Amino acid sequence: MSKKVMPCLMLTHSLCSVLFPLSDQKNITVQSGQTVSLPCQAPNNKGTIRVVRWTKPGLQNENVYLYVDRRFYLEEQNPSFKNRVDLQDRQMKDGNVSLILKDVTVNDAGTYKCLIRVLLAASTNDHINNITLRVVPPGEGEAASWLLMFVSKDVADETFHYTYMYITVYYISSSFMNSPN
Repeated sequence: MSKKVMPCLMLTHSLCSVLFPLSDQKNITVQSGQTVSLPCQAPNNKGTIRVVRWTKPGLQNENVYLYVDRRFYLEEQNPSFKNRVDLQDRQMKDGNVSLILKDVTVNDAGTYKCLIRVLLAASTNDHINNITLRVVPPGEGEAASWLLMFVSKDVADETFHYTYMYITVYYISSSFMNSPN
């Protein structure tokens, strides 16, 4: 029988801190002008990836990136993504079909869908991932939140005590820090 091991930062010999991210991994925030990776992963199996289709619903031409049967169809792509997107790994090793989006603009904000069609023997399986991209102006920040769990062991009676603390860290924009008031 195996035990689940939690990552732990030892603060002292009897105190341990564990961080649990509270944000959804499918929500990504990036500053405009930067490059971002939108994650998408085919499930671990022996199948062959036949189709990878990245779309942004709501656009007249929703296609951001299209791969079908070993061919990339860049002519099917929405013109606003031309020369700005590519797969992180064109060989799709280990099922990685994450999308790299360069020179992000505020118009790139929204929901993206990644469809992966995998051929398994005589059948196909479709996998869909949704990623929401939020774009902020350069210099603006984002908040990060964690739930901290402190575990301490009472040496006298060999009992464990758990303390939980919720913290939020806000990154303040440089324009706010440089304001004259």
